[in-house]
Amino acid sequence: MKFFTVDTERMRLDASGNLGLGTSTPFGKLSVNVTSGAPATSGNMTNALTVHNTDGGRAIQLGVNESAALTFINSGYVNNAGIAQPIAFYTGGVEKMRLTSAGNLGLGTATPQLPLHIEGATGSQVLISAASDSVGTTAGILLRAEAGESNSLARVKSAIFFERIAGTYGNGDLKFAVNSDANNNTVTVADTKMTINSSGNVGIGSAPISGARLTLGTGALANEILSFAPATGGSAEFRNTSSTGFFKWTNNDGGSEKMRLTSTGDVEIKTGSIKVETAGQGIYLSLIHISEPTRPY
Repeated sequence: MKFFTVDTERMRLDASGNLGLGTSTPFGKLSVNVTSGAPATSGNMTNALTVHNTDGGRAIQLGVNESAALTFINSGYVNNAGIAQPIAFYTGGVEKMRLTSAGNLGLGTATPQLPLHIEGATGSQVLISAASDSVGTTAGILLRAEAGESNSLARVKSAIFFERIAGTYGNGDLKFAVNSDANNNTVTVADTKMTINSSGNVGIGSAPISGARLTLGTGALANEILSFAPATGGSAEFRNTSSTGFFKWTNNDGGSEKMRLTSTGDVEIKTGSIKVETAGQGIYLSLIHISEPTRPY
């Protein structure tokens, strides 16, 4: 069945029950052939299928822009396309997601405050999952502080990765990476600066050593591992919160103790000697005893 106005076919209902508007060959139950083009930015809405409530009310469009190789959804006023309107997404009659006129997307909230705002009644989580069980597989978040690049991954200089390790339960290490190259290179796992492994041990500038809660690698200066920069007039402090605890210095495998600072403030050197180098300053030493002590431990 064909429908005409001014001797021109406008609509067709074919033998399969498919209805075509602007087309004589409908592809589905309702097929609408619209004029291709970008959505209007002012005046009346054009170039798309438009749904609206009144002659001057809010409206939503579904259209095609062949020259830009895309389809689009547009929300505004039917007679003033340049006034942006929010779009809400519902399931079961309840709003679940909203895209505001400012471009903020809210999941679980109708008033998103940032480009992506996720809100849940009992807490919100975001799941980023890699579809592989292979060791070395990563899932992560990439961070870039620069305007859009023609290559979407150029100059991404920071990231947080979760890297899969051996095992069958998805265990892995959390890695914080920064790429400081002055070029278009993008950060990778190889740029890791800090790692929290599956045992909860932390490594900064180095992979965590088994059994050590904190492992520090060499810093920017040769052999510099840890530096303190207190405010002017301030002080740097190491603190053991146990009243009977002590500080212990060992060799690289942790198995041979070399020096100990006891809870009473005594310094015990197990082997070796004290060497003091000065630049013309006076050194006063008293009550120093270096020996192989007999410890009650």
